[in-house]
Amino acid sequence: MPLDYYLRNPALTEWEKFHELDKTFFSETVKKKSFEDVLKRPRASYIVAVDKSNNSFLGYYQIAAYGKEGIIHRIGVHPQVQRKGLGTKLLESAINSLKEAGCTKIKLYVRTDNEAAINLYKKFDFEIEKKSYQFIVKYSDLIDEPQGKCREAQWHEIPMFCLIFNQNPDQIKLYFGQENQLVLVYEYRGEQLGFCRFSPQFPGAMPFLIKNTDFMMDFISLLKQYISDPQFDSFKLTIDNQKELVQLLIDKGISINYELYVMTKSVPLTEEEK
Repeated sequence: MPLDYYLRNPALTEWEKFHELDKTFFSETVKKKSFEDVLKRPRASYIVAVDKSNNSFLGYYQIAAYGKEGIIHRIGVHPQVQRKGLGTKLLESAINSLKEAGCTKIKLYVRTDNEAAINLYKKFDFEIEKKSYQFIVKYSDLIDEPQGKCREAQWHEIPMFCLIFNQNPDQIKLYFGQENQLVLVYEYRGEQLGFCRFSPQFPGAMPFLIKNTDFMMDFISLLKQYISDPQFDSFKLTIDNQKELVQLLIDKGISINYELYVMTKSVPLTEEEK
């Protein structure tokens, strides 16, 4: 029997219902504060698929537009209704929403062992651009007396840092000043050597960037000062396309949580937009 559903934005009051769905297909679930923040942002959204017969949530996606770049942050379907075409419809809707927001490039992350998702994305002309790694850094991995200093970036510094570290300033600016979102720079003797967006409540850094790997563990160790919750004994680092850094972390025995592909798709402009 085909699924009978419709798509809409979830309400703030539907957090518990959303969370129960999220737990069925993601081991790292969305935090309540992050859910609320996305619903309040003008160029970001969650869209849920709602069963018409009983109003249950069948799946959802999360997207955001950063200037001309769109990101599909999450997409998932309840295990009981997988392989019925809902994933395809959600992806199609996410792409169309980002096109309507004026995005000319769409990006997403997918685990390298998720062949079904990779094949689906390829059907929509997504191509593998690079590989990304998420590491779990235990507090016991950190060094006691790191060199240099880590500080929060200032608003006027963001364009310069994004140029130095090849980041999208529209994306970084969107998180600047938000609760539980820090834009950090690592400096040694006045030189900017590292940069990351850090979430103390996740906790983790994405992306984590370092220009000189000699100072890798110094920067990593200084991140711990921003985590106040005593329940944590580790944090995550997501690293894109920095092979030397990845190998150094592996050599130090720091655990890989998972490997991801960064997949991208170009969105042609319409005649009216050209």
